[in-house]
Amino acid sequence: MATLPTTEESARAILAIFKVMGFGSGVTLQRDQVEMQFGLNVGKAADFSSGVQYGVDHGWFELPSTRTIKLADAGFAEM
Repeated sequence: MATLPTTEESARAILAIFKVMGFGSGVTLQRDQVEMQFGLNVGKAADFSSGVQYGVDHGWFELPSTRTIKLADAGFAEM
């Protein structure tokens, strides 16, 4: 049985999506696009949501709207 990612692992997987796409601090992506990539590579929607929240709580991401995720300076530094 596969183990579920921790919330930090989920947040780091989201950071990796920004990194692989070559994006830096301040870039805003559509939430559904990031979630789709997350689902293909990491896990389920619940894991994605908890990862986003972890990232927001730690200053890695900002949520300019319900449809977007912005990479903050602290998130870029974690990449």
